Amino acid sequence: MCREIIDYGDRAAATGSFVLDEEIAYPSGVPAKQLSSEQKRLLAKLDLMIAGAEAVGFEQAAANLIHWREGTGTVRVMPSGAFLSEQFVLDELNNRHFNAIAAEAIQKVRQGLLTVGSIELISVSFTVYSPSLTDLYFALGGFTMTSKAIVRIGEGEEGVSDYTVNIDSWDIKVTDEYDWDPGKLAKIPGIGVVKDSDMAALEAAGFGKSFPVISQLNGFASRAKQTMIVIPKSK
Repeated sequence: MCREIIDYGDRAAATGSFVLDEEIAYPSGVPAKQLSSEQKRLLAKLDLMIAGAEAVGFEQAAANLIHWREGTGTVRVMPSGAFLSEQFVLDELNNRHFNAIAAEAIQKVRQGLLTVGSIELISVSFTVYSPSLTDLYFALGGFTMTSKAIVRIGEGEEGVSDYTVNIDSWDIKVTDEYDWDPGKLAKIPGIGVVKDSDMAALEAAGFGKSFPVISQLNGFASRAKQTMIVIPKSK
């Protein structure tokens, strides 16, 4: 998880402050009345962060914080729409991922490893960094996308190309670890600075737990700009 500075805007401050119920037992099993003053302060900030994210429509940022606070450490499956609705994700897949798939397929054809009728699984993986002021920026920051494409080699057009490479299926998986990075912080107007080290201290005390994040981006192939590569005729 790669985060830098989080800013939900002044709307977060408008949601007001939170008062901890003295009888609430947090995921650690510790009632609020037994918390230290610092833990109470940080937990109140956490509630305000969640409310602020919800107030500005950052649903995944809020959901990930809630899941962390619940302390189960279980995998959270984020909806594919959270990624496929973002233009930067579509651009990443249509450009860097497609070009990497094409390059590997072309190389294998040129090396004689693939020929007409061959079917091959090609896998490529890249780290993606979300643009600022997006839900994914606040929810994850950086994450890994892995494409697994099944390609089929076809005959080229006579006199024009030697082969074509058709992508018959294209599966994309997102993976990340929702955790805290020492030395990083979040600066939120109306709430103040939240240090990753403080959140890690809460986690160590049992008030939250890091967890894996995954998402399967089904349906991208129908939105891909191209699914066929033409290999120019050898000279």
